[in-house]
Amino acid sequence: MRQKYLIAQHEALWREEGIEVRHFRSAKAAGRWSDLVLVHMDVSCIPTRLLDPLDTHPLVLNGRVTDIRKSRVSSCLLERGSDWEGPVIVKTDLNREGAPERLRGVLSGFRGRWWASEDTHYFTYDSVDEAPDWAWEKATWVVEKHEVEEDPEGFATHSATFFGDEISEVKLSGPNPIVKGSNAERCVRLDEVHEAVQRVRMEMGLDYGKIDYTLNDRGAHIFDVNKTIGFIELHDEAESHGQRLTRERLKQRGQVIHRYLSGEIAPFRQSL
Repeated sequence: MRQKYLIAQHEALWREEGIEVRHFRSAKAAGRWSDLVLVHMDVSCIPTRLLDPLDTHPLVLNGRVTDIRKSRVSSCLLERGSDWEGPVIVKTDLNREGAPERLRGVLSGFRGRWWASEDTHYFTYDSVDEAPDWAWEKATWVVEKHEVEEDPEGFATHSATFFGDEISEVKLSGPNPIVKGSNAERCVRLDEVHEAVQRVRMEMGLDYGKIDYTLNDRGAHIFDVNKTIGFIELHDEAESHGQRLTRERLKQRGQVIHRYLSGEIAPFRQSL
């Protein structure tokens, strides 16, 4: 399972540098052994009591990021009776349809269909009034404004990735109004992350992770935060045009670990 995450790709490069990396299920054990702890629990909500043993540890990344439910992080949330006149999208409140919780046997409270579309895994409707009763009445679902971003390729989504002071952003585009990494036809690297997204990242204390959003004339619209980034296929620098990530860029981003260990930069939990 560890190989499904980008952190395993970082780990392989760190090991080449002689850094020892271990995985722990216990925060107490991790804190006792490690010079630096990265909290990497793939569930939407982490009970804070599980992280209490790390309160006195000097270097804990993502120690404040305990809730990434869409009802917590989305800037597109709607209430029943809203005067929003555009299309709407219905999603599970839990990240990735609650699959990580189900895999670990965590009681998530979710019942029913997991998704409507094999391509996007979401339900979409033309208006607020068309959204079904169950989407409003069950806390396991959220209803959002479907804030699309138009692009010459059709539509676009921005994905901003953070690891300390290493910040990257790509713009994914394709013909589907819901652009994801799995259906994007084009990827462009960008130089800047929208200030509203940077602000949310700091407020959440997201040392490591990514934020997905769209941009249009109404501003930046955040709809997803991920603290356990999934595996990304790496490409050679010479063949990197239009690709999301190269090995050299991953290695460069991973060097941030040395700046944490030297005290050059500090985790959000300690710096705020």
